[in-house]
This record gives sequence, structure tokens and C-alpha cells, in this order.
Amino acid sequence: MTLLKTLAASAAFSLCAAAASATVVDMIGDQDFADGTAPLWVTDFEAASAGDPAPFNIFVGSDPFRTFGSVEYSHAFSLNGAAPVSASIEIGIFDHDSPAFNPVDTLDIYFDGILQDDTVWRGASGALPSAVTVRSMFVDPALLSDGVLEVGIFAVATGDRRFRGNGIGVDFSKLTINTAAVPLPAGAPLLIGALGLLGFVRKRRRG
Repeated sequence: MTLLKTLAASAAFSLCAAAASATVVDMIGDQDFADGTAPLWVTDFEAASAGDPAPFNIFVGSDPFRTFGSVEYSHAFSLNGAAPVSASIEIGIFDHDSPAFNPVDTLDIYFDGILQDDTVWRGASGALPSAVTVRSMFVDPALLSDGVLEVGIFAVATGDRRFRGNGIGVDFSKLTINTAAVPLPAGAPLLIGALGLLGFVRKRRRG
């Protein structure tokens, strides 16, 4: 009976493990600044770059010199054969110049070359002269099956009337993917059943 209980427990554990979904998280860069941190200067932002890969915590572009910043990077991850069912990305952007009193659409954000809805960034940059804004965006799971998500963040306008350009920087990027359960191989339930039957037969023989 002990053998049967062990086999039954093992079968149940295997089935549960196969049925469980998973969450995959890929983080690039450290979150050095909380949402709304301001006023923050470029020197402060770039001083927090220790241990972060380029282009994180690097200020790109220039507000007074009429150049617009752009930051591009890729998330790479493994789903271990599971299918992505939902996903989101949390990004910390520095100095994108879209304050509440002048909620201009200052950013274009692309995932795998597809322009995304960036409404959450409008009017969210907080106090001037500069601030870090942290927001989450939906990611289409269909973009994730290849294990890579390419992100492009481009300043395209400025909400700060004093300047004609808009430099930006990215503090961190955190991609969170929820996956579906990985089914058992077709023969696994039969194998589990066979082991259980073998244990029963052995017990009968001993009896």
C-alpha cells in the first residue's frame, strides 16, 4: 500500500507541475529612481549607471541644442516551450518633458518595430526641470514567441516651451510574461498509470 501511495503522490505531483503556469521576468538595468523623482539633473541620472549596461542611465539628445533623444535595446528570455498568454513592460524614463500642465505627446515607443499606444506617458513627467517617470505598458504576447522583444523609445516633441529639443534617458526596463501551462507528453499519463498497476500487482503477489 505504501508503494501505491508513493506512486499516486508522484503522479499527482507530476500532473500538478505540468498544469502550473509560470511567470518569466527579464530586468535590464537597476531601478535607481522611483516614479516622480524630481528635480533630477543629468549628472545625477548618469551617476547612477554603475553596473547598468548601455544604453541605460545615459542621457541622449539635448533640450537646448534642439536634438531629440532615442534609446533602443532588446529583452532576451526563455519561455521553456510555454506559450505567452499576457505580458507587460515597466519602464523608467528620465526627462521626457510632458508635464501635467502641458500634456504633449513627446514620445514614440515601438515594440518589435510596431508603434505602441503611449498615452500613459502624456502629462506624466512631473515637475520640471526634469523627473523620472515609471509606467507600465501592455505587450502583445504574439511578439514574444521568438524569445526577444526589441524596444525603441524616441523623443519626437517637447512639452517644455523653453527648449526646441528633448533629450531622454532610460533608467530600467522590466518585462513580465505570464505563460500557459506546459502539457504533459502524450505518453506520460500512461506511464504513470502503468507504474501504479505494477505496484498493485506486486502487492497482490506478496499477499
